[in-house]
Amino acid sequence: MPGRIAVSVTRSWAPTDKDMFSPGTASLRARLTSIGLSRLVLFLDFDGTLVPIARRPELVRMDRAMIRILDRLGRHVPIVVVSGRPVKDLRRVIGLESLHYIGLHGFSYGAPHNPPSWLASRPPRRIVRTWKDALVAVAEKVQGAWVEDKGISVALHNREVAARDRHSLHRNAMNTLQDRLHGKQIRLLRGKHVMEILPATHCDKGSAVLRLLKRPWARSRVPVYIGDDITDIPALKLVARSGVAIQVGSIPQAPKTWTKLVDTDAVRDLLRYLANQLDRTSAWPSAVPVQRCS
Repeated sequence: MPGRIAVSVTRSWAPTDKDMFSPGTASLRARLTSIGLSRLVLFLDFDGTLVPIARRPELVRMDRAMIRILDRLGRHVPIVVVSGRPVKDLRRVIGLESLHYIGLHGFSYGAPHNPPSWLASRPPRRIVRTWKDALVAVAEKVQGAWVEDKGISVALHNREVAARDRHSLHRNAMNTLQDRLHGKQIRLLRGKHVMEILPATHCDKGSAVLRLLKRPWARSRVPVYIGDDITDIPALKLVARSGVAIQVGSIPQAPKTWTKLVDTDAVRDLLRYLANQLDRTSAWPSAVPVQRCS
């Protein structure tokens, strides 16, 4: 048999001043290390957590450095990207088929190398189209407002709306939807500069995370959830019971006990640190380059 080949791995990362002094980073590293990094399962929100929020969803791009970090981390611990976006959109932007994906606020799940499946029943498309038509009629009257059809949900965006017009946009949307709300035909989900109509079925990021935590690959692991928006609160509250809940920036109504990272740069620094530590403790670090899916 040929002898073992000695592998030398060059470490290109060194802590920056910003990374070293990011609020909460040092204590968070210590806490995760005390748990045991190889015992973790990571649930990561997308917009505002892994990538900065863009003016429009389709303008978001993930840099190669973050893709490499996720690829390295995913070789050691399960990673689940959680988002209001469809799974196919997340895979297109991130390009890693080896990750787990929760899409559409918990309605959809994509296992590694598998097509998405539904975690809850879907409304008929004809019903969703009536929601879209109702919101389009409201949005057309306000400059900068626009409507996104996600297939099973419809979102009204106001990021490009003048601050003075946002209240009236919200009021008009609520007036348009009040009959459906009172009849429990729909439920509303509010996020940063967005209002989304969803099926009345109870399904959110928290319920989806709970379902995945019961899967064999996650059952014995300690969950970590990182998120930046009100829509992440159900999952953050769930994970805080048995794992580590981390908020990015400020989330209204978030408990003060949650660990806080300042922004997406701090998230990247933390994930890179975890990847470096896990690479060091791995007997045979993989040298396979990142393979982006088409």
